Amino acid sequence: MARKSTPYVSLKRFGLPDISMPAIRAYARQIAEINGDIKAGGTDPSHLPNDLLDRRDQMLTELNKLIQVNVTHNPDNSVGVVFSTGQPLVLSKVNSFEQVPVSP
Repeated sequence: MARKSTPYVSLKRFGLPDISMPAIRAYARQIAEINGDIKAGGTDPSHLPNDLLDRRDQMLTELNKLIQVNVTHNPDNSVGVVFSTGQPLVLSKVNSFEQVPVSP
């Protein structure tokens, strides 16, 4: 059985190198979901879900190993993630990069 190739998307239009998108999409999806869970818990510092914050930080670290991103911490304890070019990846609990078409 032939091995299915990994889909790639051209990010050159954003001034970024071509890389595998499935991993980026997976990290973005997980970060957005964790942001939503964190926001649902409220902004009281004494009740912050440290396990979720730690998991999100780990996702951000792994994502940054693939491609350089900038992270903005929001007052509601969510984060915004953008590529170094300014293209949004995660805005609060929305994975804004999910719809980028995958090249054949």
